[in-house]
Amino acid sequence: MPIDYYVYFAYFRLAEIKLLLGRNIVLFPSKVKTPSGDILGVTFNVPITFYNWSPQGGTVYRMRLIIGRQQQNEYYDMTWTTFVKIGSGGNFEDEELAQPIPMGGRSSVNKIIRFDWNPEFTGEKLDIRVEKYELMIFAWTKNTEKPDLKYVTSFLLRDEQYAKYQNNISSGNFGPIWLSLDDAERPNTVITKNRVDSFYLDKR
Repeated sequence: MPIDYYVYFAYFRLAEIKLLLGRNIVLFPSKVKTPSGDILGVTFNVPITFYNWSPQGGTVYRMRLIIGRQQQNEYYDMTWTTFVKIGSGGNFEDEELAQPIPMGGRSSVNKIIRFDWNPEFTGEKLDIRVEKYELMIFAWTKNTEKPDLKYVTSFLLRDEQYAKYQNNISSGNFGPIWLSLDDAERPNTVITKNRVDSFYLDKR
């Protein structure tokens, strides 16, 4: 194989940015102040890892989150709002406005990205209920009309999570609701040795 082939892939290959979601997202109600009074919005905090194993750097220019109930044909399309962090008290704090994310070659970047559904601008309310939701993330690393990165997953809002969400609204305590993606995370619990073997160990 010619040596210039190896040189190209070692030094000149374009960035190949990919994205991964964490195993959870965070949902909480948000209060939006308007001239006519407060209205209720919905906020999603989504932990995302971007990685680029190419030697060439690149940029994530913009992102969108789409949420929809799987039995409905109506989806909610949101742009990114801010980057957030977990503060010293364990609460989420805004870090900076969402903006393009530059990435070096052979590097990775972790971000918690906030997406807001604001009925003031859309005129539509995102009605949270006990149901299974489809979640799609789209990102642009090139100046194109259509995104070149996507990640599709789902989450189930359970009865106890919905009850907590409604209680947070009524009490004015807009705390987070942690949701597992694809039902992948088991809650912390006490299990037997047989369950350990069944869940986590190969039987060979």
